[in-house]
Amino acid sequence: MDMYGGIGEFFEDWVERMHQDQKKFDSRGKIRDKQKSADYQCRQGLINNNEQVNEIQNEVTARARRNFKKPRPETSEQKQSIERYARREQAVRDAIELFDNCPTLKSVFDRSMLERQLQLEEERRSELEE
Repeated sequence: MDMYGGIGEFFEDWVERMHQDQKKFDSRGKIRDKQKSADYQCRQGLINNNEQVNEIQNEVTARARRNFKKPRPETSEQKQSIERYARREQAVRDAIELFDNCPTLKSVFDRSMLERQLQLEEERRSELEE
């Protein structure tokens, strides 16, 4: 992580993956000698990143997967998920329709600038009235 100058500007998925891989290496190869442990981790890294090994693993996983001949009926959770998605889609359509005629600002900066302009105009009016 030091080579990237910190992780503040990155998503943390790859960092979490590195932690998980390290935990896996530590739990599988309980080797006290640091040099042997580093060699073991290098070998495991080469095996895990080998394209041929990954292809074989994917084939084995695909063969071991259960293939159902009849489609399963939807569970109540799946029905609720579909209904929730439909409600969200409808809410988005309603919001687009509602705000379609209203001008919106692109950013908070634009809003701040608009508020400042209104404030200056109000100050000018009050000065002219005096």
